[in-house]
Amino acid sequence: MPRRFFVLAGIGLVLAGGLFARREITERAWEQRRGELLEQALFPEQVRRPWEVRFDALQERLLAAPGFDEVGSSPYRPVVALGAGELRPLDDFERVWVESLWGELHGLDALLVELRRLPLEDLEWHGRPVKLQVLRECVNALCARAWLAVERGEDLRAAESYADALRLARATDDETSWALMSSTACAWIALDSARSALDLGLSPRELRAALAPLLGEWSYSAERAERCIRRDLAALADFDPLQGAAWHDARGQHAWALDWLAPVEEALAIARRPVAATRWSTGEPRSTEQASSALEQWTLAPRHLHALHARRNVALTALAVAAFREEHGAWPSALDRIADLPGEHALDTLSGAPLAYSADESGARIGPASWGERVEGWPVAGESPYVWTLRSSIGP
Repeated sequence: MPRRFFVLAGIGLVLAGGLFARREITERAWEQRRGELLEQALFPEQVRRPWEVRFDALQERLLAAPGFDEVGSSPYRPVVALGAGELRPLDDFERVWVESLWGELHGLDALLVELRRLPLEDLEWHGRPVKLQVLRECVNALCARAWLAVERGEDLRAAESYADALRLARATDDETSWALMSSTACAWIALDSARSALDLGLSPRELRAALAPLLGEWSYSAERAERCIRRDLAALADFDPLQGAAWHDARGQHAWALDWLAPVEEALAIARRPVAATRWSTGEPRSTEQASSALEQWTLAPRHLHALHARRNVALTALAVAAFREEHGAWPSALDRIADLPGEHALDTLSGAPLAYSADESGARIGPASWGERVEGWPVAGESPYVWTLRSSIGP
């Protein structure tokens, strides 16, 4: 019996020693991999501009203000001004909501004035990530202000409010993938609202003049996509796989972390490819496993930027079509009849073909872009951000 005990104990010690050695090797491999990727990481600038500090102060005040939460959770939020629901003017309760929200946003207008003075390439954020709740409510307030301006016939002011919303969303983007999702989600709220405001009577020419420079930044940039991934890598400086049981698997946290970092180089290569050379161009559906894979996570930025480009082309083309009708009193018979519409703006980015366009007595329809149908699978084309329908019964 003692002999058997010592044999089993010896086997146990050998197995334990092997497991310890394997984990030691894995931990060393993790540290080496982490060091290699940190050499490629982009860290944010430490110098902050005065307007960033003031926005931080505004954000902290809002998050601590009971009234801000109350307004945000109010049932009188004017969703119609945010591009949802049947087209109509705001009712009295919704107008009080707008007034109440702006009552909380002391200092925002002064910040917007400063942002308008900055070149578009200087719209970037160097501080801690901006809270989505704060950015969203600022954008909602600007959309509601624009809606009320359209009701009063103040087209220029309305267009400037929509431009302010897009500008603020871009300026608070710290170039990480998370910030990209957050800022563009808010920018899309503004664009949906502006699309609806055209039917309310907003001048397409005013809106186009205000938004075109900002939308121009939505073209796909391989450099921007790669920069997002490299900014995400900066998080490795403070990342410890041993923190949090959520990251543990049977092989140990360091093994999981190595798997998570394995596709970084592939993701960087995908970011540099044109959309036609990506898996997304085939419209191949993603399985649940693919959607949650490490590669899918590391390619969030290029995928999102390709989507942004597709939506931009539809929006810029629709604004050009609407502005043409405002000037000539009729829809263009074809997109190439619009002299000041650049050919690249009128392309379906996924297929490379011209965007679908049709017009009749009831109105005009631009899109849908293939991205919305083949990649994101929007079930109802009329609600898709990748198609704009302009109505003849509204406006000039």
